[in-house]
Amino acid sequence: MKNLCTLVMILIISSMITSCGKEEIMYTVNFETSQGSLIEELQVKEGTIFDDLDNITTTRDGYIFITWYLDETLQIEVYDDYPIVSDIVFFAKWEVVPDMITITFNLFDDEYIEEELIIEKGSTINPNRLPIPTRIDYIFDGWYLNDSFLVEVYSTFVFNMDRELCAKWIYDGEIIDEPDEPVVVHDYFENDNVFLNIEENKVFTENTYYFDLVVDDENDRLFVSGQIVYVNDEMDFDELYLKIYPNADNNSINEYNVNFSFLKVNDIEYSVKYSGGDDTTIYLDLEETLYEGETFIIDFEYYFTYWDHGRIASIDSIYYSLFFYPFVAMFDEDTGWQIDNYSFLGESYYNKIGDYYVSLRVPKDYLVAASGAIIETIDGLDYDTFNMYLENGRDFSFSTSINYNLYQKEIEGINYSIYSILPLSNPDKVYSFEYLSDAIAVYEDYVGEYYYDYLNLEYGYVYGMESSGVVYCSYEINETTVVHEVIHQWFYSMIGNDQSNFAFLDEALTTYINYAYFYEIYGVNSSIEYLESKNSRAPEMINFYNRYYGISLLKKVDEYEGNAGYAYVVYSHGCSMFRYYVDEFLDGDDEVFKTFLREYYNQFNGKEVTLDEFLLLLETSTGVDGTVEWFELMLSSLGSFIRRP
Repeated sequence: MKNLCTLVMILIISSMITSCGKEEIMYTVNFETSQGSLIEELQVKEGTIFDDLDNITTTRDGYIFITWYLDETLQIEVYDDYPIVSDIVFFAKWEVVPDMITITFNLFDDEYIEEELIIEKGSTINPNRLPIPTRIDYIFDGWYLNDSFLVEVYSTFVFNMDRELCAKWIYDGEIIDEPDEPVVVHDYFENDNVFLNIEENKVFTENTYYFDLVVDDENDRLFVSGQIVYVNDEMDFDELYLKIYPNADNNSINEYNVNFSFLKVNDIEYSVKYSGGDDTTIYLDLEETLYEGETFIIDFEYYFTYWDHGRIASIDSIYYSLFFYPFVAMFDEDTGWQIDNYSFLGESYYNKIGDYYVSLRVPKDYLVAASGAIIETIDGLDYDTFNMYLENGRDFSFSTSINYNLYQKEIEGINYSIYSILPLSNPDKVYSFEYLSDAIAVYEDYVGEYYYDYLNLEYGYVYGMESSGVVYCSYEINETTVVHEVIHQWFYSMIGNDQSNFAFLDEALTTYINYAYFYEIYGVNSSIEYLESKNSRAPEMINFYNRYYGISLLKKVDEYEGNAGYAYVVYSHGCSMFRYYVDEFLDGDDEVFKTFLREYYNQFNGKEVTLDEFLLLLETSTGVDGTVEWFELMLSSLGSFIRRP
């Protein structure tokens, strides 16, 4: 018995010695904060659960911390009781802090609802969830985007800035617009609706266009009635030049294609006399001075016959209506009025940003692809009327046909509509929507925010043409062409330039930065392949290079030798010039050029830019001395690129 007790004691003591000699196992925990504030590595015991870890808070300016993940691709989230049984790295996930904007509600006479609505920039609002105010003796009739009460808040409208919504009221069955002012009703407008009524004392801050349009499919004519409210921010004018492009060709039996019933400036009627080499200029010797800082009103009514080609044409059941309306020619203190002829080769349209209210009557069952958002459609017995609104547009255009096939899709808050003269296969539909949405995403990243919550694409008989909010491309679908025209929403539409004299500014730049789409969507090899297709010194281009050697890249578009010469000089050699500059002057650093594009957008979106302003900003942004001098030298004479001037 004594020996047994001794044996038990020995076993117990041995077990205690063994236990005391066992070391604790420790593991190293690191945190990859992805540009957040650093967290020191931790040493923790084996089996410690994640929720027990201390001091693992990280912050990052402009971002919200979401949670930790086990993998770098952020696919496997860490759960609270996750045990640590080895050395490990946790990865932080962040989300950008959204920009917020404020929506205020003006009841009437600048009396506001006390509560404001704070929403994320780029959001839409369901009108049914907006406040419903009350007012003695009045019936609330909806919230409108401004105090002209023409455009009611609609569910797909994207709010990108602080905005004041205005309440509309009905009193005793009569619509009363607040503030209480009469409206101007144009008795010469054909389309009988209130969409084009204008508040008499409305204050205008930018040029505003009101168009009443009727497509006459029996005679291939467009009847145009309208009013332009022009904000004169330039100088006192005793004369005025208007441009009217449908007169550039004449497919009618009349002396001139455009036939005015009247043309008035501030209620003074003027006789219409055409001038210029192609009769697209109207000169007015004004009876009253138009003073700087004031607005003036241009009223007009006319019709024209569609051409059988080009961009103001009737082609196989499609009515193309680009540049169909009169506009005030641009004025420069140094060079005077910009009254170049209409160009069938490139573009010559040059105008300021403006708002467009358009009521368009088309034959029954016709569809309309247009610059503006379609606010409402009014069904008639023999025709339909489309009321459209375009905010901050460089121009307004439309095409209409009974043979369009319509495809629509909403992607990332933008409503895309495709109007195709031919039915699209399922792959073509998928690819086309991808071309549009991918291009918008890439260039919002590279340049800046797209203005609208919609984009329309027309597949028909125009090979490639841009307009605010809509692009026109051939029914023979080409990805590069579609993307190129989408980029023009930035360079031409949001940032304007003199396209007749400086096509390089929008066409060469647009052609070059097409590479970004192919880089982001398909990879570096695809972007290189694209740029090589535009290489002006490629073996297949040598004949063009020799032919146009020494030519200026700053000629008027109509001065080039036809489409081939214009395309080579501006699209190929101009693109190659930008590529050389980035490769040689910026050491191939696309991020530096990307930074310039963003600064370019921030400084000039909604404005017009000159070549001098563009080059100066490029030199300032990149920090490369001699940029201006180098481009001026290269643009003056087509030839080999040199490293430094």
